[in-house]
Amino acid sequence: MEFNPDMFVSADELHLDVRQVLEMLEKNSRIYVMSRNKPQFIITTLNTALVKNAEPMSVTAMYKPQTSCDKEGKVGQLVQNTFRYCSVQNNLPAHILDSLCSPDYCSNVFSLSYPVLKRYDEKKPFDLQKRDENGYNRYYNYTLRFGDNLYLLCSQWTERNRKPFLQWLAQRNLSLENPVFD
Repeated sequence: MEFNPDMFVSADELHLDVRQVLEMLEKNSRIYVMSRNKPQFIITTLNTALVKNAEPMSVTAMYKPQTSCDKEGKVGQLVQNTFRYCSVQNNLPAHILDSLCSPDYCSNVFSLSYPVLKRYDEKKPFDLQKRDENGYNRYYNYTLRFGDNLYLLCSQWTERNRKPFLQWLAQRNLSLENPVFD
């Protein structure tokens, strides 16, 4: 194997940004993720990693929300799958992103105590941004990219939030099979 410095990335730099990973995988078939100067794991495309006779799966298929999630499974998983898919598709308009970052809007629409999305500031430590003022984690440990901005996704979803979330999707004419926002 020929040494290529573009194949190596620090775990701290990665922040689990899907688009950054995809851009790197377009140039290299695998990425070596380093932590404390040691390789910790390898990221590769599904097509590279698939075993013989397996069907290839696209990134959008990986994150596409499953219709069964609205009836079974955890609501947090449904929310994560939906927003990951929307991030890969980059199909949330600015006015919806602004609403999802508003504490009042999210309280009224989803009955959440925190905004659904929080804009990520690359100048501040990641660990501090995912916590509330009391130091409790309120956001998932990864970012989502919409346009040129990165966002944190709220992790405080409970069963009481399922119905408002599904209603919100329906009001935007969002089908879980074909998410396109108005």
